[in-house]
Order: sequence, then C-alpha cells, then structure tokens
Amino acid sequence: MVLIYGYTVLFVAALPLAPLLALINAYAQIRVDAWNISVVSRRPWPQNAEDIGSWADIIELLSYIAVFTNSIIITYTGEFLTHWTNANRIITFAFLYHGMVVAKQLAALVIEDVPGDVQIQIDRQEFVEKKLIFCAADDQMEVPGVAEDGDAPDVTIFDKDDSVVYLDYPGYENYGKERKREISDSVRSRKKQDEGYGPRAAELTSL
Repeated sequence: MVLIYGYTVLFVAALPLAPLLALINAYAQIRVDAWNISVVSRRPWPQNAEDIGSWADIIELLSYIAVFTNSIIITYTGEFLTHWTNANRIITFAFLYHGMVVAKQLAALVIEDVPGDVQIQIDRQEFVEKKLIFCAADDQMEVPGVAEDGDAPDVTIFDKDDSVVYLDYPGYENYGKERKREISDSVRSRKKQDEGYGPRAAELTSL
C-alpha cells in the first residue's frame, strides 16, 4: 500500500488518473484480503498497536518529496511553459514548490490527526484505566473562595434525606431553611388530607 501511495503522489502530475486507479486497487485489495482472512486462512491473533509506527514518518517524507517532484514535472515538462527561459522556469519552480509546502502545512494545521469524538473516547478509556487498574486517587474539588489549606465544604451524600443537612457551598446558603420549610409544608398537607379522609372513612365503615 505504501508503494502504491508513493508512485501515486510522486508522479501524479504526469498521470492525473493515478489517484483513481490507486483507489480502485486499494478497494479490491482490501476486499480480497478480507475474504482470505475470513474464508481461506485462519484468522490472525489480534495484537494491540498504538499507531503504524515508522511507516507514518515514511509517508510524511514521501509527501514532501512528492511536492518537489511534481513541481519539477509541471515546470519543466508543461507544454504551456515551452517558450519560457531557464531562469523563468527556476523562479516558477521556487514559487510553486514553496506555495505547495505552505498549503500542505496549513492543511495539516486545519485537519485534526485524531477526530474530536475519537479523542473523547481515548481520554475516557485512559481515565477508566487509571481509576480501575492503577487505582489513581480522585481529583480534589476546587471551591471558589476557599483556600487550599482551609476547611473544605461538607458535600457528603447521605443514605436518606432529612432536615439536618447544611452545605457550606455557594448556592446552598439557605438550603437547610428551605428544606425544613418543605418538610413542614409536606407534613401539614398530609395532616389535612388525613383529617379530610377521616369523616369520610367513618361513613364508609358504618355502611
């Protein structure tokens, strides 16, 4: 595959149809290899790999060489430049080469190597491994207005909710009073319901 990529990008200016032919060849090779692995031979044992290794550097080098070779092919074999002098061809080659290198660098900056959703899954997997396998400690919660050596707010999660819960945390200053008022209102409404159902229950019982 790397050889096909190399021939395609190095001499694409001489044969513009080369990328299409390489795409057809790559698709056919993928399907044939999948059929061989699934039907003809025993499936290989899967192994972990972080990336493609040194092949990534080789492909990167081929891309830079391709810029050089295609610039030369366009400058010295283009029919529209036959009447140009050698000095004009050299200047055209310099501008074309550097322009394509700058365009390649801009494309590398704009296009992410790892998509955002894939990076989220990678970060999540690393977080889970740290917590479950390496038993990493939980991160300390940073509270605005509280010094590092000061008393941290009580954020304990209780088994049941009651009226004695006070959290010294921004936004929960009046939590205790509000919670106590909610409980008292609930108790009063329940008593009213019981008082209202009392006479009615007595009538039903007498019947």
